[in-house]
Amino acid sequence: MSVQGATIYSDPNGSEWIFVASGGRVFATGEGRVAREISLNGETLTGDCTFTQCYDKLLLWRGTASSPLQMETFDGGFVAVTQTSSDAGNGTGTQVIPNSDGARFFQNRVFVPFIYVGAKKDFVAVGDIGNYTRYKFPQQAFRFNDGADDDIVDLAPFGRTAMAVFKQKSVRIVDNLVPDSNGDYSSAVSDLITNTHGLVARGAWVGVGRDLFYVSTRGVTSLQLTEENKVKGVDLPLSAPLEATWNRVNWNQRSKIRIGYWDNKLYVALPLDDARVIDETNLVSGNYSFGGTKTVSTTVGDTYYFELGTNDASVTNGSATYTRSGFFTTTASNTTFSGTSLAAVTATLYHVPFYNCNTAVAVYDFITRAWSGVDQTSYVTHVKEFLTPTIQGKQRLVAVTEDGLLRLWEQGFEDELITTIANPYVDITVESVPATSKNLWLSPTGDVVTSNNALSANSGTDWGTISLALARTNLYAGYAGGWAATGGTVTQQNYGIRWTSSTSTLPEFQINYIAIKNSGLQGWAYVDLVQGSQITTQSVSMSVTTRAYAMQDPDGKRYAQVGLRMATWRPSYTVTGITDGVNETSSIASAQTRSNTTYSTDGTAAWDSSNVNNDHGNPWREDYSLTLGTGINLGTGVNSELHQDSLARLRMSQRGNSLQLTLANTQGRCILKRVEMEATPGDRTLGTKYSG
Repeated sequence: MSVQGATIYSDPNGSEWIFVASGGRVFATGEGRVAREISLNGETLTGDCTFTQCYDKLLLWRGTASSPLQMETFDGGFVAVTQTSSDAGNGTGTQVIPNSDGARFFQNRVFVPFIYVGAKKDFVAVGDIGNYTRYKFPQQAFRFNDGADDDIVDLAPFGRTAMAVFKQKSVRIVDNLVPDSNGDYSSAVSDLITNTHGLVARGAWVGVGRDLFYVSTRGVTSLQLTEENKVKGVDLPLSAPLEATWNRVNWNQRSKIRIGYWDNKLYVALPLDDARVIDETNLVSGNYSFGGTKTVSTTVGDTYYFELGTNDASVTNGSATYTRSGFFTTTASNTTFSGTSLAAVTATLYHVPFYNCNTAVAVYDFITRAWSGVDQTSYVTHVKEFLTPTIQGKQRLVAVTEDGLLRLWEQGFEDELITTIANPYVDITVESVPATSKNLWLSPTGDVVTSNNALSANSGTDWGTISLALARTNLYAGYAGGWAATGGTVTQQNYGIRWTSSTSTLPEFQINYIAIKNSGLQGWAYVDLVQGSQITTQSVSMSVTTRAYAMQDPDGKRYAQVGLRMATWRPSYTVTGITDGVNETSSIASAQTRSNTTYSTDGTAAWDSSNVNNDHGNPWREDYSLTLGTGINLGTGVNSELHQDSLARLRMSQRGNSLQLTLANTQGRCILKRVEMEATPGDRTLGTKYSG
């Protein structure tokens, strides 16, 4: 089951935790901590939820049909909220806080949107001062109705005494939230900011200085706090330049939209197009049988996407048969393709692990005052919530994704993915000379070797371990005839061996007759069991399309040369020209790379990639990326993220009234800094497209 909710919680000792609800359970984790489950004490969690921290307590909201829960201690877990007495002068609430799908903590009080009568969520209960468990109706309740047909979506504290009330179709500000002698907000006033739009989703807002940015159906909109401490709306949406992306938003899934702020940037998670994450691993291949069928295993209840090809007629799962490409949810464990007997299967079948979710993140940079593009990657941009915890002493942006992962955003040059290890393996590294008669048993082969510190070479099943260097070399030799390696393969590694299984399971290994269950140091050996899932990386592809360059001349031109000033790190980029006609696109350069050993100065010898000369940072090299796995001399220090600035001059022969460039990079990094272009006057013959 996907993530149901997440938040940051600070315990009474000042330690920060990340709480994540998933699969009907709640877990707490943090930097350097193993995740622990927080008991629900028999209560259930069936849908999306939210959290609110009130002092050192944590409230869990389960929707308007379920009562909220509270956590006072980790060991006690979440329990039902019960009323506690308020201190004198802090209020005289008599009712327990109502059911809700979320609340905000402001001015030492909890503000809870709720349904009082019928099905409309247009009331806000305000708890006693310093007491989140109770409130007084109607003195400590606001109603925002005015005959409207929309519900309250969320609340946003704004300034010291104001609260923004976001409804589905309108935005209000409640100001002068100053309690009287009875703890009531008798002097509060409500102003309508706009009734042309509202908030699309709870959590789709963020405060930035004196501004409050939120996502409406018009785009990313904002409220501003003036010098007179008054709130005004901004007419032009911040997202206006992002119209093409905004037109792709799947508004049926607008409740999934989230917004975050970090490092002077705004991050907006959006459900684009069909709002699905598709695993692009084709699950069907091979040939049809004599009967013209091909069956593959699928998981009951999961969603899949298929496309039929030349040799395919239909797809059947359970009692349902599909003859047109599209999505379907399985009711049976087998899915059968029908097609041409003995012909190759030309259909494709993809698993859809997540749907009705965010699929992209748009980024706005407040420094440049411009949108920095849209990130869209399978298994990375399906953001459920944005959080900003403190990690390694610095506030960072963390995206909680639908698969339950906590991802550091803007970390490194590559995306990190969780992948299944098809063939698990174990690495055994000799860390010290074992005592005589210590054993290593590889159960898949039935092979056992016994250390012998008097031998420099192996003899039968005796393993020569007279020195550390020879022990490491001789381990690979194993028996005098080598490891049998039944059910797998044995390969030599630095200082030891690797046994790789030929199946998806890893059998038992023993050292000194003790079964190895976990990775770690086991006496003379370090054992690394690699099975199940692992983190892998993939390059982040990017592209940028420039404005149209007319060169201060509206007439036709011949574009002869372009200069791209870039900062690169292990790039592979392509440049395409786009003139102003229909589909007038042409290649200018493709798969351009940079060598990390070649200098751009004449006569300079190639750099030794082992850095044996401690000269990694010497100037004038094309690229400063490193090739890991071959051994690197760190010397006085190596900066593996150095970018080289350069000017790439590219010849071209495009003709047009204007020219755009698309720079696309498929690996490493390629930062475009400036574009320089040269053109000469083109044809002026009467009747030609580019005539003057």
